[in-house]
Amino acid sequence: MKKLKSFILSEKRMAGAIFGFLAIVGFSFIFGPNIYAQFANQTGGTGYGYGYGYGYGYGSDGGANSYRINGNDLSSYGYGYGWVSNLSAVNLGTAGNFVVLAKTGISTTGFTSIVGDLGISPAAATYITGFALNLPAGSAYSTSALVTGKIYAPSYADPTPANLTTAVLDMQNAYTDAAGRASTVTELNAGNIGGLTLVPGVYRWSSNVTIPTSITLSGDANGIWIFQVAGNLTLSSGVHIILSGGAQAKNIFWVVSGQTTLGTTDIFNGNILDQTAIVLQTGAILNGRALAQSAVTFDANSVNAPAENGDITYSWSQSGFGSCTSSCGGGTQAQTVTCINNSNSQIVNNSFCNAGTEPLSSQSCNTQSCGSSGGGGGGTYNTPVCTNVTYSTVYSSVCFGGYQYRDIISRTPTNCVLTTDQQNAAKQVCSTDILVGNVIDGVEIASDGANSASFIALEKSLVTKIDKALTKRLLGRILLQVQNHGEAWYVNPLDGLKYFMGRPTDAFAMMRSFGLGVSEKDYTSFAKTKAPVRLSGRILLRVKAHGEAYYVNPLDLKLYYMGRPSDAFALMRKFGLGITNANLRTIGVGEIK
Repeated sequence: MKKLKSFILSEKRMAGAIFGFLAIVGFSFIFGPNIYAQFANQTGGTGYGYGYGYGYGYGSDGGANSYRINGNDLSSYGYGYGWVSNLSAVNLGTAGNFVVLAKTGISTTGFTSIVGDLGISPAAATYITGFALNLPAGSAYSTSALVTGKIYAPSYADPTPANLTTAVLDMQNAYTDAAGRASTVTELNAGNIGGLTLVPGVYRWSSNVTIPTSITLSGDANGIWIFQVAGNLTLSSGVHIILSGGAQAKNIFWVVSGQTTLGTTDIFNGNILDQTAIVLQTGAILNGRALAQSAVTFDANSVNAPAENGDITYSWSQSGFGSCTSSCGGGTQAQTVTCINNSNSQIVNNSFCNAGTEPLSSQSCNTQSCGSSGGGGGGTYNTPVCTNVTYSTVYSSVCFGGYQYRDIISRTPTNCVLTTDQQNAAKQVCSTDILVGNVIDGVEIASDGANSASFIALEKSLVTKIDKALTKRLLGRILLQVQNHGEAWYVNPLDGLKYFMGRPTDAFAMMRSFGLGVSEKDYTSFAKTKAPVRLSGRILLRVKAHGEAYYVNPLDLKLYYMGRPSDAFALMRKFGLGITNANLRTIGVGEIK
């Protein structure tokens, strides 16, 4: 007590205590928000700090690289978020070896320039249209005047089929990884993000995203952007995705469940992982990758793989051809061609772009002779019809959409259009059922499609060693034998064995035999969002709705209605993953008795 009285009575100590208290209050008022942000930054699981303060969106840099929610007036109270560079990039695996990779088709019209490799699987090379492929006999890849790189299809020589199977699987795994990342920003601007400057992070929207005006991605060379779009991603014409502060296209990932559409003359940076389709309208530039689980469509575009070393890349920009100067008898049409810096979208000297891929600035049009009836104005350029087509003698082993296709080795003139008869000559009718007298690995399978016991018995004898890691990755998936006739197998998540799907009716019965009954409450919940991970690849039966069957797609955990037997079989093949015989035979075989 004496010591306490002595302390209180000491004027010197009292003055010091008061000064200390005021210093703490002042320090907290001035610096408190930044300290809180640093604390949140260092303890948050995602690496992003959040807080409030005067004129700052708090992060690792105190807000210099932050997005400010309510404007840029630093004198007003506001909030936002900053970023740190501890978000890991999405691992594309071998899919990263391709600038364009699709499962069902790749097409182009006009003069498209692609720098990098193209790949398609399980669809055949004939689903690559407009590129005038050149396939040397026995080659593992083809070439095109429009592609500075190689083109791969599942019917080409080894090791292409196996490599494509792995690449498509890696593409789908990359989509699943990116779509499942924990979001740091949700429903930003209700999906309309035009005009914004965005720092690295994981952005999520539960519906469509539109970009009507240019946006800027601002961050250093280590910054990672992941944009998770549950609906469509649509850009208006003339929109630019601008990179600043050292941001790199290779570190940007657009993960889209619906369709991605780039408008005319857009300049787009980043890797597109799309579950539906990717469409580039006239003159759009893509500095990144187009990785689609269905088809990719081009129209006089420039596509470049993103630089891995941070170098700036350049692309030719096309405005699109205008009207023809004559309606008949031969005219010309022109377009503007410029060289563009892909990072900042600025026009640069043409010497920065590859002269060998420069598009035409003018071309002839309406070359048909003028008839007595005269013309009707404008007119369009008439693509010539092929006069001579050379086909491969070997058809693809995969039965796709009821047909097997063979490659077109050459056509005259270059980039000509195939007639209906010429297109039909590139395919032959096939069956998804087991074929009578089908020979697999030198063994003839005697089956009429109704009894597949001999086929299953053969497959069992060919499985000698189980790959548990591969089996685990493929649980719940539908596998298509790309080296045979596209036979389909279902990997049952319950026992890790693959089951032969046979004919549509057999497949439907088999899938329903593995069905799991669900209540209407659970079904409604799953249908609105997605099913839990434990139900990945399962077949769900609505017990109070006449047993309606739904397939839980492992890629997005969404429910897909199976409908009639033929519809269900088409659905299963839609989500089918091509696999080589060697990989297929490291998965055990099951049989329904």
